[in-house]
Amino acid sequence: SLILWNGILAGAEDVKKAVDHVRNSADKFGVDPDRIALGGHSAGAGNTLNAAFGLKADVAAIFPMSPAVIGFDMTKVVDSQDLPPMLLLTAQNDLGAVLEGIPGLLTSVRNVGVTHEFVWVPGFAHFYPTGAVSLSSDGTRMSVGQRVVKFLKEHLK
Repeated sequence: SLILWNGILAGAEDVKKAVDHVRNSADKFGVDPDRIALGGHSAGAGNTLNAAFGLKADVAAIFPMSPAVIGFDMTKVVDSQDLPPMLLLTAQNDLGAVLEGIPGLLTSVRNVGVTHEFVWVPGFAHFYPTGAVSLSSDGTRMSVGQRVVKFLKEHLK
């Protein structure tokens, strides 16, 4: 519905405006504007996806955790050169809306060549602690927190 879409768009716009503000005030804040990453859980993860991939917020990396893939049509993601690398996390027993959207999102990012890693958090539902074990397709096992830190170290050099 229009009300839902307006809410989703407003959240993404707010995140993009925040990124733009930090970039424009980088000297004032002592921030390297080329090392900004976005992350969030649930609705915050959706805002992260929509701001970075839909509105092309200028960030170096994203790590959405258990996003409902709603808002911008991720099949229309045009060019991986415009898009940051992504660490995508979801729980084994996550919400239906999350689990239903993940395959399409992964197909879209693969089709355009976005650097990405997909990680499962086994045994948990939608909410999981940073200490929970995460499993990736390369066979590594580490906590959610360690995985995010490793991803950020790799992509925010």
